[in-house]
Amino acid sequence: MRLDDEFGRFLAFAIAIRRRDEVAVKQFATKMATELVEDFEIQEALKNTTIRNAEGRRRQEEKLETEMTQYMKQLGSLVDEDGMDWLREQI
Repeated sequence: MRLDDEFGRFLAFAIAIRRRDEVAVKQFATKMATELVEDFEIQEALKNTTIRNAEGRRRQEEKLETEMTQYMKQLGSLVDEDGMDWLREQI
């Protein structure tokens, strides 16, 4: 079993959801989304290829959406269905 570097953050986020702590949930969601987008943009910038057309932008947005979906799957494994429904209402 490999240790996930982000597990502690996901666990804290899951606890905030379980407690229905609106302020903490919004802070976690904002921070994690910002970091994900920044990391994604850095990775794309390192490729040294500029996106010049709409198709390239669409593919880039699909990749980002896929990464965000992975985050939600990881979080979903720590939170019950009621908590995930509550989270969707908050965001």
